Amino acid sequence: MPAHLGALLIFLIVAGLALGLVPTNIFSAAVEAVGDERLGGLAMAIIMAGQNAGFLLGPIIFGLLVGLRAAGPSRLPALR
Repeated sequence: MPAHLGALLIFLIVAGLALGLVPTNIFSAAVEAVGDERLGGLAMAIIMAGQNAGFLLGPIIFGLLVGLRAAGPSRLPALR
């Protein structure tokens, strides 16, 4: 295996481990941020709704931005 592929593999493993901690911290911080434990579920619901909206709208917005930047058949290089 070439050295750059080994470095990429190590980077992906470390990034996966580090980024896996982010949602856990966000959910635990949401309950603390609202102050009232009874509103913790509402705070987590708002976070999940925002995350799901990002999953839905992110690819659409990215595709529109790429479409505005590219022109002609270069937009669809896989169909050449």
